[in-house]
Amino acid sequence: MQPPDQLPYWVRFIGALGPVIVSVVSVALTFALAFLYNEQKKIAEADHKAALDVTDWDWNGDRLEVDVVNHGNGVAERMQLATLVHADNDAHREYSLRSNVLKREGRDNPWANAVEADGKSKKLKGKRKVGKIAPETWNRKWHSIDFHNFIREMKDKGVKELKYCFVIKGVEMSNRQTYTLLREEMMITNPQDYNRSGGLGSVTYTSHDGTFDRFFSRSFLNRWSTHLYVRSFAVLSMIPFVGLQPRNLDASGTSRVKRLFLRRRINNTVLSLSESVSNIPNLIIEPLDKIKKSLWLYDDS
Repeated sequence: MQPPDQLPYWVRFIGALGPVIVSVVSVALTFALAFLYNEQKKIAEADHKAALDVTDWDWNGDRLEVDVVNHGNGVAERMQLATLVHADNDAHREYSLRSNVLKREGRDNPWANAVEADGKSKKLKGKRKVGKIAPETWNRKWHSIDFHNFIREMKDKGVKELKYCFVIKGVEMSNRQTYTLLREEMMITNPQDYNRSGGLGSVTYTSHDGTFDRFFSRSFLNRWSTHLYVRSFAVLSMIPFVGLQPRNLDASGTSRVKRLFLRRRINNTVLSLSESVSNIPNLIIEPLDKIKKSLWLYDDS
């Protein structure tokens, strides 16, 4: 009995679809496994999540003593104090975010500053600081300045409204960061009222207006855009003579610092070229003078 003429066609058609079907199923299974993994990760993170709360604090100049309680079910490690600032004329974008270590009081090793999830108050100490570009002669790009020195520099830069807040942050076992504000209000001051004795002048306390929201964002888009930004510069930095590096977060913690090092490099190049150009007449005149002397055409009198 002869098979239908259409059979070879359908056999070829199904044979061609086979790899496509396998690929689609494979991709679907991959996404399903990734989804299950993320769900399991969320469950694990929920089982070891810190919930920090500030119960008391005291400032002595730029030095802070703060009592922190962890009401969660997971430890918070690597405790730090972050200072977020935003100037009305964007002067803060020439400074970088600084998160300074909080030392744990009452321990032989104060650097072991984890806050356990036991509902008990832990006293931590640290300083509020802001990052500033280091002089070229230094062996590092950034250094820290005290908050009051930063306010003084904002005064010199003509800032009339400076918003700021302080954040107590740590790292959970899942390597995710956990935050709490030192105080719920955002603070606003006019650096022009700053005096040399260290007084900030009048400070207004107000609710947050979204200025620093991006710092606290845990959205997928925000995390992946940051990851791609850093990874792309890691690749570019391998190109010879390029030496590109990702820019730090600025002092507000919400965007990148201005291209300060690129500006410095351009300024140095321009100065070097200017000096070279200014030396050109000497490079021409001196050889001519030597030639004249050698030909007895030069009159010393």
